[in-house]
Amino acid sequence: MSCPLSTGHVHGQLIEGGMNTGNWTKLYGNIIYSTVWQEPPEVRCVWITMLALSDREGYVGASVPGLAKASGVSIEDTEQALGRFKSPDEHSRTKDHDGRRIEDSPGGWKILNFIPHREGDSEQKEKWRRQKAEQRAKARKEIVYSQWQSDKRALKKSPAFQNETPKQA
Repeated sequence: MSCPLSTGHVHGQLIEGGMNTGNWTKLYGNIIYSTVWQEPPEVRCVWITMLALSDREGYVGASVPGLAKASGVSIEDTEQALGRFKSPDEHSRTKDHDGRRIEDSPGGWKILNFIPHREGDSEQKEKWRRQKAEQRAKARKEIVYSQWQSDKRALKKSPAFQNETPKQA
């Protein structure tokens, strides 16, 4: 069975008794430079599925067959992926936990380093904050200018402005 991500088709999955959980997670573009992206497509698919299923604390509640079904890969491939995620990764960019990505947790798994990734890079957050502030300032200037133009047009149309004759010196 191949990963739906490798074919470009991902069909909506119903989770938790047919209800979509509404969870979301950040997926940074630099994931393609990570060691997990060097893994076979089935492993990457299980990883992305775990990220999508995780709660705000990084907990993924599922059985192996349930995770396999949600991932669209075989149970055997899911078990192999979980084994890789639990193993040390000497090339991982994140050295915490010896590069391990998950640990067993009652009823599922805990994604290690989930919260720091969720919180994001503070430099990137500051950059986005500055960009947003600049966008808002520019929008305010455009509104003020637009209002000034509107007031100027209204003044030119006013009878007081039109009837005024220039004074001669």
